[in-house]
Amino acid sequence: MGIRGLETFIDRIYTSQDREKVFDLLPLSELKLVIDGNQFVYALTSLGKHGHYGGNYDQFYATTKQLLTKLKPSIELVIFDGAKESIGKCRHRLEQRVSRVANLSQDDKPKLSPQDHFMVLREQPSLLNRQILYNLLIELDISYRMCQGAADHVIALYANGHNPAKQTFTVMSKASFFNVYNLQKGYLSSKYAFKIFENLHQMDMAKFPVFRLQKLVHLFRLESHRTWIYFCIMLGNNDDPELKRNTLYFKEYKINTSGGCMDHLIAHLKLEEKILLETNFGRVRSSYVFKHDTALKKIDQLIELFEMKNSEYKFAECLVSSSKIGDFDRLFLTIKSLNCFFINCLVENCQEDSAYQPSIDFIHCIYAYRVD
Repeated sequence: MGIRGLETFIDRIYTSQDREKVFDLLPLSELKLVIDGNQFVYALTSLGKHGHYGGNYDQFYATTKQLLTKLKPSIELVIFDGAKESIGKCRHRLEQRVSRVANLSQDDKPKLSPQDHFMVLREQPSLLNRQILYNLLIELDISYRMCQGAADHVIALYANGHNPAKQTFTVMSKASFFNVYNLQKGYLSSKYAFKIFENLHQMDMAKFPVFRLQKLVHLFRLESHRTWIYFCIMLGNNDDPELKRNTLYFKEYKINTSGGCMDHLIAHLKLEEKILLETNFGRVRSSYVFKHDTALKKIDQLIELFEMKNSEYKFAECLVSSSKIGDFDRLFLTIKSLNCFFINCLVENCQEDSAYQPSIDFIHCIYAYRVD
């Protein structure tokens, strides 16, 4: 999710000697977090998988409650995504998931082994994980809201002072879009945070790496936030086929990005930054030839978001969605629309104490796939 290759680029800085030139290493006591709820559900799943084939709901509940209890003093708000995906996108995702799990692979691709089946299952939140998180937030009296649409921009706005208290907070998510926003209190990737969460007893002594865009811009000696925004847009938006990686521009100016190395692109933008700013990045914009007008319109929309020129947003009146339906209602509405659905269902193994075993034969039945 987000900007193609950006997470890898930031990871390289994090593991280099320049880490503290871009990251602030802070104890939990100095953090006040606005948490991306949708990403949080996925990240939490990794903590509850201690059984031979994974974990179980009791275990997930206990582990999540233990973590949230420790985190509660540092949580300002958990914000969930309320956006509705198009039926086409839902169908495409369904086909991808089912083909992985049900061995509907092409002749030139190897089929999944039993071990791979279990690994696929472990990657996905189970059916009730989100509901367990909702219940725990209520039980522990942790503030949460749901957006009327996509959450990324609302999270960034809220964390950057566009909230009733006019205070600033640190964002915790795993969406690389937050590496593009100029967040005053920075961005904590859940990728780094959950490595610390694996040992709850050490959390109070741990240092959390908070990404600071201002420090990165200073490190690369860029003059403008907009230059960084264009750098990220040129890498490609994973969620938008009309804003793919700008290989045409890279070829024209002999910019080598092979192996995920972005040093040449950064050096080019730094060298040409003055003229690019003076011409509103005209050379970059003219290189988007595929659906040119549409691409430029989307680029301008992204710039407006990342520069926070539009600070208006609304939360939904209730947690589950803007249309006031629950998770199970949403499941059945999707089933009705697609005539099929993907459910990460758990099968309890009564011979093992508190552990579930996904049965591949049973999974082939419940991972329904129907070709119209």
